[in-house]
Amino acid sequence: MTLNAGRFLSAENDARAQAAIRSYVEARNRARDAMDPDDWLYYEFQVGQEGVARWTELKIAAAAGNARPDIAAIGKERTGGLAVSLSAIDRQGLDMWRRSSFYVLGAIEASMLERARPNWQQEYANNPFAMGSMLNASLDEMASQI
Repeated sequence: MTLNAGRFLSAENDARAQAAIRSYVEARNRARDAMDPDDWLYYEFQVGQEGVARWTELKIAAAAGNARPDIAAIGKERTGGLAVSLSAIDRQGLDMWRRSSFYVLGAIEASMLERARPNWQQEYANNPFAMGSMLNASLDEMASQI
């Protein structure tokens, strides 16, 4: 999953971003199918709560950065930190990162939804621990645009 998340972060255009989202969601679904259902619910909880909180922090920093260049620099650094964190997760493993890895992946999942389904926050407000179903729905929506 981290490889495709990294590809999404570095996507230079919509076609590459969509391909990375598709590959990520497929890998995410395989991970879900391989895990104990209770463990997967914990994953959904963490990405839905802490991951989206991390994404929100990044969005606030970006918005504040429009008025203050010093805050803009912090926001860019934090956003760039997602890619650095993904690389560290790959190198150091989940045993080291534990649930912190879910915060990174959750922030990236929220970014994917922002790009693929701009109104995803409305659905999130009603069902905050269903990032997976929203990502799967984004695949259907992207397919209908082709």
